[in-house]
Amino acid sequence: IMLADAGRLKEIENGAEQESVLGETLLSMFRSNLAIDMDAHAGKRTIIRCATMYHMGIPLYELEGLDGFWPESAIVDFSIKPRPEHASYSRADEWYHAQADVKSGRGVVQILDFDNRVFCSFCKENAKECANTINAVSRIRSKCAFEIRYGFDGEYAPPPGS
Repeated sequence: IMLADAGRLKEIENGAEQESVLGETLLSMFRSNLAIDMDAHAGKRTIIRCATMYHMGIPLYELEGLDGFWPESAIVDFSIKPRPEHASYSRADEWYHAQADVKSGRGVVQILDFDNRVFCSFCKENAKECANTINAVSRIRSKCAFEIRYGFDGEYAPPPGS
């Protein structure tokens, strides 16, 4: 993987994007787990050593040769190509979007294509926030990396009986 530019890493260190999801108390704990001086490592290439989930399902990564934890938004997906030779290397938000359904009392998040075919579906307590996070991830990941991240293969099979 490659780390984002210094400006983006500074934004992450300030924690604004996590504040609405975590709230003030958890945000303080979240910041204390992040790597220190992230922007000093801007553009560095490394590999992911391991991944873990923080409160509210925020993925954090330990990176080879770097201390602390790194949020997904700090990582640049360099498999995205400006004019991809194959659709798998285009941005995921050109193919998919997530939406939350909270009518049933239980939160359900669905990942759909733009023909509204469901490719992935799961229950979440905080479905709206989860859908927003998935949509943010789709803007920074390639189609193939996004499909791997959320555990589906991009091949559509209609539900039985449809």
